Amino acid sequence: MLKPIYPCFFKLARCLLEINLEQSKILIHPSIREGLTEMVESEKQQIYCGHGSVGKTIGMVPSTPIVADNDVVAVERQYVHDLNEQVVTIIGTAVTKFPKIIFTLPLIKELLNCLVSNLDLIPEFNLRLWIKKGWKLILEYCPAENFSTLKNFFECIADSMQKRLEKMWDNISSKYHDSEPTEQEVFYEHLTCVVSREYIDFLRVCYLSCDSDAGTIRLSPLGRWLFVSKTGLSSVITTAFSSLNYRDSLLAVKSAPLCKALAEALMDYYDDEAGVYMLVSTIRSLQLHGTDEAAGSVLTTLVFHIYCALVCCVRSAHQVTSI
Repeated sequence: MLKPIYPCFFKLARCLLEINLEQSKILIHPSIREGLTEMVESEKQQIYCGHGSVGKTIGMVPSTPIVADNDVVAVERQYVHDLNEQVVTIIGTAVTKFPKIIFTLPLIKELLNCLVSNLDLIPEFNLRLWIKKGWKLILEYCPAENFSTLKNFFECIADSMQKRLEKMWDNISSKYHDSEPTEQEVFYEHLTCVVSREYIDFLRVCYLSCDSDAGTIRLSPLGRWLFVSKTGLSSVITTAFSSLNYRDSLLAVKSAPLCKALAEALMDYYDDEAGVYMLVSTIRSLQLHGTDEAAGSVLTTLVFHIYCALVCCVRSAHQVTSI
């Protein structure tokens, strides 16, 4: 009964993303055009709450905060925010409850493309919502026989997020100075950390098996398929190892198991450039975060593991000694 309705939610999500297009803004009344897609107070509070645990269940959409009726822009902005959050949550819920129905829809590839066709238009403060309640659940609950439907969907996410995170961290580095940071700069750095950690958690769900946290780190069936098919692989490797070197020790700790699994899997497809890149990135991360008690031990183990894994095939390992 609900099967004909599901495509409507994917198409509505695309429409909400396209609100940020210039040709769409022209159609919006000038009085609310510029402020319509700005951050609402509840989003700011969620980001300040920090990076909570990542579960498989979807939380209820929080109740709409009270907005003054005479503030038209605030009312419309809150409406767009609520609609966006509800649509993403509905899609995520449908995928977790009825994966075999969703992934066998006749136009499932086109529907998934609705969610990634304008990724660069997603505001930075909205990325966490899309990662946690949208993309992650789609990848996590896709049946193995339908992995091929994810190829373009995942490639778009991997390529876009690599560039987005690099840009966000570059923005922080360019503003880093000895003077007291402004409240806006503090918030932006916190936002960048939260989004980065959430995305690394997303990649861990995609690539690592459920028992990886128990000590045995290995690729999951989805991770193996993504790796063998090289779907977004270059962007994922760059993001994982770059995350070791951003100014966030918790992010480095979260990235370590993913880097270990990718390094092991790359042994069958090894080349000098990739091997040196991985080893150098890990050593630099240890230099950056080594004084952190938790991160130091994890990164020391990672350096040792990657070196041992690569030593039999790295023909130019001596290049590292000069760094």
